[in-house]
Order: sequence, then structure tokens, then C-alpha cells
Amino acid sequence: MTIMTQGNSEGTRRCDGTCHSARKPKCSCICGGRYHGAGQKAQEMLTQDWLGNDWREKKAAIEATGGSLEAVVAEALGQLSIGELP
Repeated sequence: MTIMTQGNSEGTRRCDGTCHSARKPKCSCICGGRYHGAGQKAQEMLTQDWLGNDWREKKAAIEATGGSLEAVVAEALGQLSIGELP
């Protein structure tokens, strides 16, 4: 399951299965509605957002070297939370 969190002085917001499985149109999490109601497809959408349209080829290359696509995405999300990515 994809979980994204973002914190600031006002608290922590997250995007998780509650958002992904939502049926009502209002979204107040950090995805801004991008993954709202996307269900199981949310993970694929997030992966494509981070790695681009050729994410399947990149996934195969990562796994061929013994790496984990989930670890790459988690690292990218961690960098975003501390402002290292655009």
C-alpha cells in the first residue's frame, strides 16, 4: 500500500488506503486528489509519477541488480519530504 506523509507546524497529513479507496469526491490529503479513489492503481500511478512512463523497464533494471522498486520509490518520497526533489 502506498502511504505518503507530510508534516509541518500545523500537523501531519497523509495519503493512504483511506484516500485510495474513497468514494466521495472530497480529498484533503497531500496528493491533492491525484490518487483519490484510484484503488489498487494508486501504487502504479505513484510509481509512474516518480519514474516516468517507462517505469516498467526501470523496474526490470532495478530488480535485475537485486534492488527493489519499492525502496527506490520510498527513497524518492523521503527526499521529497525534506525538499530535495523539485
